[in-house]
Amino acid sequence: MEENTANKNSYNKRPWWQWVTIYLVVAVLVYGGYYYFITKSGTYFPPSTASRNSTNITPTLQKFQDSPLASSAFQIFPGPLSDQAKQAIIGFNIDTKTQADGTVLVSLTSTNPEYKNQQVSVKPNYIVYFIEKSSGDDSPTDNSDRNLGDDSIVLVDPDGFIVQ
Repeated sequence: MEENTANKNSYNKRPWWQWVTIYLVVAVLVYGGYYYFITKSGTYFPPSTASRNSTNITPTLQKFQDSPLASSAFQIFPGPLSDQAKQAIIGFNIDTKTQADGTVLVSLTSTNPEYKNQQVSVKPNYIVYFIEKSSGDDSPTDNSDRNLGDDSIVLVDPDGFIVQ
């Protein structure tokens, strides 16, 4: 019986270099996996991209008019909606609320319960565009949008840059 106890104790005692090696292997797998899958694969989505906070607004390096989004964009804030914008936002209701800090919360609520609602906090002189990549999925008769992936909103700063 003493022999079994001695074997158990010697099994638990590993040289320090083995522990360091085990730690390094685990660290490389964890950090390497994080780097590869999160930053390189393109599947990382910043938290709450549908709801943007005005304190996190930073312009990108691309002018909105130079982006591929501009060709399918319709201005929805500020100002009255053009006839083309009204046609583009079929399936959505727009609501605006002025906040205490002077920003305006622009909300797009979908009439389709499967679609995610979108909102953005807009500083003075910023512009909100609705991106409608394909209007063929919109039905004006019942105010519905059947393609859940082709509509979004874009915030543009006073200098014309897309805001993330």
